[in-house]
Amino acid sequence: MAEKLKRAQILLEPEQYKQLAELAEKEGKSISGLVREAVGEFLTAQSAETRKQQRLAALARLDELRERIREEHGVYEGDVIREVREARTKQLDEINELWDQWS
Repeated sequence: MAEKLKRAQILLEPEQYKQLAELAEKEGKSISGLVREAVGEFLTAQSAETRKQQRLAALARLDELRERIREEHGVYEGDVIREVREARTKQLDEINELWDQWS
């Protein structure tokens, strides 16, 4: 069962009311229904905008942290991916040698 609706009184400019009434008639809906839809879309957009702003703030904090780390520790000039691959290849070679000895 749907939750009971709450009553809210709003004041509209005459032109807003006229356009809303015309749209309601055209779409076969009530003015209240159109207002609820509009409010729902507005709140969804606001929620999305809030999430976007939170994400942008988090990215800004990450940039600040990166800069602080760079200032305190410098920048690693090596090739991390190549070094990790070489270490992994070495480990796999050692495992293969052990496997060959046991088989």
